[in-house]
Amino acid sequence: MKKILALLGATVLASVSMADTVSVDFESYADGAIADGYNGWQITNPAWDQQVVSSGAISGNKSWRISQQVGSGSFGDQPYSPALTQKAGENETNKVFEASWKWKPLAGGKNTEGITVSIDNGTGQRGNWIRLENLGGLDTSWRLSVFDYNGTAFVATELMNNISAGTVLDMGFKMTFNAGLQNDVWEMYVNNNLMFTGIGWEDYFIDNAPVTGPAPVSYDRLLFRNSSSVSGAAGIMIDDITYSSAVPEPATMTILALAAALKRRKAKKAQA
Repeated sequence: MKKILALLGATVLASVSMADTVSVDFESYADGAIADGYNGWQITNPAWDQQVVSSGAISGNKSWRISQQVGSGSFGDQPYSPALTQKAGENETNKVFEASWKWKPLAGGKNTEGITVSIDNGTGQRGNWIRLENLGGLDTSWRLSVFDYNGTAFVATELMNNISAGTVLDMGFKMTFNAGLQNDVWEMYVNNNLMFTGIGWEDYFIDNAPVTGPAPVSYDRLLFRNSSSVSGAAGIMIDDITYSSAVPEPATMTILALAAALKRRKAKKAQA
């Protein structure tokens, strides 16, 4: 039975048809701040402390460094990654949004500095929230947490603490959009391990902040946000950003694939 369940799990994870993907490794980018509009980036405030750097790259020769030296309560002028051609959401053909990237906090971090990553549509209507933050001002006091909406209020969940500066975190999440309320499945991975499962933020917008435009919200990019400034912030390196919108394959295909695999396994045993 355990082997059957394992096979079913592997089949389910593979049952997504990739439709649209953006990948950024910064190798072709010039050193310095990414300009608004460059390769599809949306960064309308030139004051942000963000730049592509050649020193201390996570992988390859270059990484993107961003710090909380400059912050703001705004949304629209924060750094947004290039948009996908095809959005993902309940009202879209693509019902899955997957993303991955690498994080490395830098030495000399200040207390409360960090960076938050969310799926977005370029206006600040976020669908989730993942934050790497220094709590304590020490090189060993970085913390990774998520913020989820449970249908009534936001709930913070700490995934890791006492992370040391220089540690590379391989981040990833998958959001599956389902028709109805409070049922979009959000899975958060760290170093390829499932660390958190939540339901996304669609209920928040319905309950507290009606969206501008069609609801529920559809998503096509990532938001890298700093809500307040922290003097002397050292920053965080970011690299190997990849995200996709996708069409899940019908569940019946998963069942058929499992049945066929079990049939082949029985046939081999009978021949042995």
